[in-house]
Amino acid sequence: MKECAAQAEKVVAERDRRSVAFGGHGSDGWSNHFSPKYNRCFVKLQYLTAAKDAIKGSPNLHTYLMDAFERTDIAIAASGPSAELQCRNDENPKECEKGALIMWEIACRIDGEQADCKMAQQFIDERMRN
Repeated sequence: MKECAAQAEKVVAERDRRSVAFGGHGSDGWSNHFSPKYNRCFVKLQYLTAAKDAIKGSPNLHTYLMDAFERTDIAIAASGPSAELQCRNDENPKECEKGALIMWEIACRIDGEQADCKMAQQFIDERMRN
């Protein structure tokens, strides 16, 4: 478990450093978990999208699940208020929703494949718990 924690810290620091170097920002929160069930060290990172960088109606929180030793993304889940809710006061709500729904569709992945965002979040939660 100590090895997992130390490796997770290194991975997060490296990822944050690279993100900042490319003009982004570091993670807004992270945690690690050694899973006896999967015999893997998982890192969960969360990123909030700044309002100035957001596409109206799109997700505003992205959660990544990584394998700390392989340094690979395993899953990505997105969340936030629905496109319908965020676009309701827009000049053209239907057009706003249409653009936002594209962002929601591509935001979530499990093992590199597109996935339903709720399923991706459940996948991440299960690995961080077991």
